Amino acid sequence: EHLEYMTFPRACALAEVAWTPPNQRNFARFCERLSVHLQRLTYENIHFRPLDPPQTIIGAWRSGQTSESYRQMRWDITAHVKHSGVYDVIFRYTGGAHRLDMRSVELLENDRVVSRDIHEGTTGARHHQNRYRLTVSTLRHQATYFLRALVRSDGGTDSNGQIILQPVIP
Repeated sequence: EHLEYMTFPRACALAEVAWTPPNQRNFARFCERLSVHLQRLTYENIHFRPLDPPQTIIGAWRSGQTSESYRQMRWDITAHVKHSGVYDVIFRYTGGAHRLDMRSVELLENDRVVSRDIHEGTTGARHHQNRYRLTVSTLRHQATYFLRALVRSDGGTDSNGQIILQPVIP
């Protein structure tokens, strides 16, 4: 079981690279084929490492955009909210002299709060509670979706990072 877990789907990726000419490689098409292959592995009762859920960078913060006092920042994420369900929002520090502290994260639909996660989090030299969970109960295709967070940079304004959106797979 451990050998199978360590082998698959790595062997599938290796085969893709070995057999596909470089100018014909397409990651999206490979992922489509891989999902079918993983169904075969499941049917054959082969133990494989499940794929990590897809992560999408939906926003960022840059040096000078944050403050040493808590204030709200907002990002338009309409293009990234594609279906109803549960999403994790992850704040990932990428550089600078100061960490980012978070107090709350909200999902707004046309400026109305539809989901909220309130807890203290930090991202910097270490990450602590930097994942926030939001729920989209009903996706409205004509709506505009924003992510709003109450944040501050600790000790100055030199902080850079990315915001990741990851669907929670039940």
